[in-house]
Amino acid sequence: METFTEIKPLVDNLLYQKQREKSLSRFDINTIDTPIIEIVNSFAKLPFCFTLQSCYGHFVYKNQKNLKNVEPLPDSDDISNVVYRIAYIALCI
Repeated sequence: METFTEIKPLVDNLLYQKQREKSLSRFDINTIDTPIIEIVNSFAKLPFCFTLQSCYGHFVYKNQKNLKNVEPLPDSDDISNVVYRIAYIALCI
């Protein structure tokens, strides 16, 4: 992964537990992309981290306009332009 900042040391966060509880209290499994539900749920069970955001990744192209599409990109000579909405999981540790 490329970054444009210097590495910073980890520091104690005295508000971590409250931030984690707040994040988990607003957690709605129905908003998670289906292919990564199990991964996000597993992180939620760990006491030392929680997810801040996540996305499975989505291909948007001709005849596929659903921004939350989780289907693989089809093998097709008819698709010349693809917008890829990046996959990621952001964690607070």
